[in-house]
Amino acid sequence: MVKNKIFQIIKNEIDSIILIAIFSLSFLSILTLHFKLDTVSSVFFKMIFGFIGLWLVIKLILFLKQKSKEKLTFDCKMFLALSGLSILFLMISVLVSYIANKTNPTFNSLSYFVVLIFSILTLLLVMYGKFNHIIFNVLIVESVLLSLIFLITFATGYSREWSGVKSFSGLTLNFSNPNLAGIILSTSAIIIIYSIFAFKNKVLKYSLLVFAGIDVVLLIFTSARTPLLACGCAAVITVIYFLLRKYNLNLPISIAVVLAPIIFVGLYLLIFNGNLNSSISSGAISEGKDATSRLFIWVERLKQYSATPRTILLGDYLKLQSNSHNSILTLLSSYGLFSTLFYLLLMAFGLNNLTKETTSFNISKFYGLFFVLFVILLGIGESTPIITSNGMFAIFAISIVMIKIPQAQQINE
Repeated sequence: MVKNKIFQIIKNEIDSIILIAIFSLSFLSILTLHFKLDTVSSVFFKMIFGFIGLWLVIKLILFLKQKSKEKLTFDCKMFLALSGLSILFLMISVLVSYIANKTNPTFNSLSYFVVLIFSILTLLLVMYGKFNHIIFNVLIVESVLLSLIFLITFATGYSREWSGVKSFSGLTLNFSNPNLAGIILSTSAIIIIYSIFAFKNKVLKYSLLVFAGIDVVLLIFTSARTPLLACGCAAVITVIYFLLRKYNLNLPISIAVVLAPIIFVGLYLLIFNGNLNSSISSGAISEGKDATSRLFIWVERLKQYSATPRTILLGDYLKLQSNSHNSILTLLSSYGLFSTLFYLLLMAFGLNNLTKETTSFNISKFYGLFFVLFVILLGIGESTPIITSNGMFAIFAISIVMIKIPQAQQINE
């Protein structure tokens, strides 16, 4: 009897339990990284992989234990097929790179590959999981704690400014660079602002608004442009999407959104490439970051990627796996055209299925879609969640769950 009851609890709540564990480990990983405890942060981050692996095993066992197997929907079959093809071609690309470079793999050398595989598995599990709205209470508490710690860090002078290039500095809040600080701050602010809609108590609402304001002010001090650009683009696309829905114009946005990072690179090349010369290049390095500072990285990476047919089709994971400051460029150079194609198809298919749950306007669904788009569009100027550690793919999971659970309605009820 007790055994059956435990099994029933696990069956009904396993998705929420594991996701809360992943979010909590991500929070601890970010926190320890903030205090320069890099080794401890790495341990927490590796534990996230363990929980995702455990989640996958439990879901498989639960599926196999069903006496009458539930028929998989077409969407689910397609999602599984695209996930499998993505992982297969990623593995082939990495294997070919190791054979070509005659190098034995180590865990550190495979770290970006591991992150991407677990990003895909997290996306798969979240898309077909059942979640309890309690997970949002955990997220709100963690986000408020981060805001409080960052404020204390800033007020006590424990934070520092980054000067990667002369005449450019931005608040790092003791992280390795301003962009990482900006991504964490913007994510925290998005979760806190979302939670304001969930509660009726005015004191709690105003308190949360204060913490969100702290995050926004500190975000401005980081001078991180990518999170602000991603927020702006995500907000515009979300508004346009719901306006089109209002007038029964069902235009797919999925392909355009997932291709946005590479479209942005193309526009930059079109606008600025004619003006690129050595003096501008040296100026960007010696005098500060201008509008073209990312472009030099992109142009160089495109040259490396297009060097041989092998790198075009399969990339060169060992040589070109470093951050290209663009998610699609990082995918192309590290894993090649085939892996990138199936990964983008997977993302587009997942996003298209999520938008099916936003057929009518609802503040939770509106905000959830905005958050999903924000995470994808971070890929314009960074490689998240392709290579970034500290739970960036867990943040992606949060954004998807926001659509799946209209939290504001459930808490207010």
